[in-house]
Amino acid sequence: MNIAATELALSTSAWWAARRLRYNAFLLFGAVASFLCLLAVGWLFEARLPCLEITAFSVAFGGLAFLVGLGLANLCYYLGPLSERWLRPKNVLRFRRAAYALGTAFSLLLIFFPVVGNLVAAAFGPGIGGQCE
Repeated sequence: MNIAATELALSTSAWWAARRLRYNAFLLFGAVASFLCLLAVGWLFEARLPCLEITAFSVAFGGLAFLVGLGLANLCYYLGPLSERWLRPKNVLRFRRAAYALGTAFSLLLIFFPVVGNLVAAAFGPGIGGQCE
């Protein structure tokens, strides 16, 4: 039995449950990468981002916010199996893989939103010597 046949033989809930740990690992590694990128952006554009402060408090608050976000992301993960049951796609395996990929990509996009936002602020912000409000 090949991999596609094995995947297709799994029930909806079993297929999605088998990928939840991988999804959470992507989010965890994405959060670490996002934090490191945010540190790099803060260091590289320190003069253009005078209001970006990375302190112990902001790191702790960001960690707690990530845990809350991880919980919400896992609640939203149920949209995958629910959408499969509601839409009843003809090609179930293709739908599962596409829905999983899109959901994971969207979750990672949200995790990198602070990095992207600060890069945009550095590019189009007030510039060197700008004022914090």
